[in-house]
Amino acid sequence: MVYLIHPRTISINTLVENAYYLAVTRNMSDQHYINMANPNAYPEFYEFTNSYDKFHFNESGANYFTISLALLMKDKLSLN
Repeated sequence: MVYLIHPRTISINTLVENAYYLAVTRNMSDQHYINMANPNAYPEFYEFTNSYDKFHFNESGANYFTISLALLMKDKLSLN
């Protein structure tokens, strides 16, 4: 099982949400979660050109997210 932290789940300014996801992943090994909610690592997920609104991707953002997630999952599954 791999736990996904979606880029549109965490608000950069919401400390309660950030604390929750940090607590959830603290006891997991790296192979059991993917954190895609890092604007420094994945700036494309936060660009206006990939957004439909604050919480959703538009078509290009969804395509980029799907490809990125598939590649990360492939890497995670190949470690097992």
